[in-house]
This record gives sequence, structure tokens and C-alpha cells, in this order.
Amino acid sequence: MESDLNTADFNIFFALPALVTIIVIIILFSSKRWRALLWEHTLIAGLVITLLLMNSIELLTFGHIYKNYDLLLRAYYIISIISSSLFLSLSERLNHQEIVPRYPLYITIILINFGFIYSILNSDLLIFGALRTSYTILRIPGNYYWLIQIFILFCLIAGTYLIWRSIDRSKNPLDKKRRTVILYSFIPIIFTAFFVITLMHFGLLINLSI
Repeated sequence: MESDLNTADFNIFFALPALVTIIVIIILFSSKRWRALLWEHTLIAGLVITLLLMNSIELLTFGHIYKNYDLLLRAYYIISIISSSLFLSLSERLNHQEIVPRYPLYITIILINFGFIYSILNSDLLIFGALRTSYTILRIPGNYYWLIQIFILFCLIAGTYLIWRSIDRSKNPLDKKRRTVILYSFIPIIFTAFFVITLMHFGLLINLSI
């Protein structure tokens, strides 16, 4: 379902966060050292790719470059869920000692992802539709949209704790430094997600780009 909402005219500054993120990711991919790191670490590569896709979709929504708003919005949330799952899996993998059995955890995450993807694509329970504004698109939440928010927040909170735990228990100074860099790299994304979800609860018209 698609609806229209009259809002302020499009301003190029609204698209800057997504554009800057895409440029930064492209720069990282152009670095030989980062390409080697991404090639060796599948979870990091998957996380970077999903972040690139999310920001590309956000960029497409500005100015209504792509017209199938409902499909674009559903794709965005699917990628967001996958990205959150990769962050949690990466954070768990940084710990040398398993907190919970690793493979049952991964299987559970995969099954949850399939459940979300199926529901988003085949029902209106999670995403009821797309709301088109003068410059972008917003979601019309379904009755169980809160499940998406809880899952994303859980992945971010648990993932942040797991990275901090791996830093605290790491005995190798180089490993400790690498994990600290990873944590600091994701802090802006984590705070942004919390900020946006909080504003959504107060009924503000906002998405992850603004």
C-alpha cells in the first residue's frame, strides 16, 4: 500500500548522510588493506555491503528516483534486519570463548531472519505500506512492526556488549586494539538507531537518513 503526504520540498542536505556513508564505504573498498580484510572476514564484508545497500536505498528514495516505493521500503527493512544480525554474529565471533553454543545461535538467527523476510514480503503484519512525502518515503507500520524494532535494538545492544566483553578479556594488545577500533566504528550507527527509533515512538516523520 502506498500513500501520499504533503511535506516540505526536497532539500539536498537531507540526502547528505546517506551520500557521505556511501562515499566512505567506496573509499574503504578502494584501499588494498581494507579489501584484504574484507576478503578474509566474511562477516565484516557482509556488514559493510548491507550498510552500503541500505544507504543506496535511502538515496534512491530522495527525490523519488525509484517509483516502486512499497517494494523499496520493504527491501530496506529486510536489509536492516540482515545487517543487524551480521553485527550480532560478528560481535559474538570476536569472543574466543563461546557464551552460548555458536552454531545453534547462528541457526536461530537465520531462522528469525527468514521469518522476518517472509512476513515483510508476503503480509502487512510488520510493514503495512509506504508513505510518500515530498522528498522521501516512510513506513506505515503494521500491527507487529514493534518486533522489528525490538530485534534490531537487541542485536545492537547484545552486539555492543559482546564487543566490549571481547576487548575486556583480550590478552593480546593487537587484538584489543582491533576490537576497540571496531567498537568505535559502530558507535555512531548504534546511537543513531536508538535516536531514530525513539523519535518514531513520538510520531515524528523521520527515517534513518535524517
